[in-house]
Amino acid sequence: MKRRNVLRVIGSTVAASLAGCTDASNSNAQSGSGVNIKTTKSVLEKYQSSQKALDDGYQNLDVCIDKLGKPFVNPEFTELSYDQPQVLFYQKTTSGELELAGAEWFVPAESTDEPPELFGEEDRMTLKGPMEGHYPDQPRHYGLHGWLFSENPNGQFAKFNPNITC
Repeated sequence: MKRRNVLRVIGSTVAASLAGCTDASNSNAQSGSGVNIKTTKSVLEKYQSSQKALDDGYQNLDVCIDKLGKPFVNPEFTELSYDQPQVLFYQKTTSGELELAGAEWFVPAESTDEPPELFGEEDRMTLKGPMEGHYPDQPRHYGLHGWLFSENPNGQFAKFNPNITC
């Protein structure tokens, strides 16, 4: 399947799955409501290996977006869950290897009236937006970028990371 068609399927699958989901439209409902950011980072450590991400169903979109990196998207992750971000962002190291920089959790804007929330009480974050997609065919969405594995001078949950270049 061509990359453009894969992206279209990803966007429509996420939108369709969340359209009837009460969790997506209720900003108080979320997965991992007691989970903090430290636990989330620990759970996502396994994706330091981009091969592990591929093995778990993430697809390398084979593009690089300045200040975001190389997105790997998992079309199976259609519900908002701290341990299953829809997007993993990788950056190239000086040796040419891919290194996990961060993640994005998102909910299509058409499937909710209010921005959803993620993480436990002390770390609760409201998804930002709605915003336009960052790569072709990503739907207009509420999203949260977490730079859990790469220093970001703009903050751990800033939309972009100026340290990541293509």
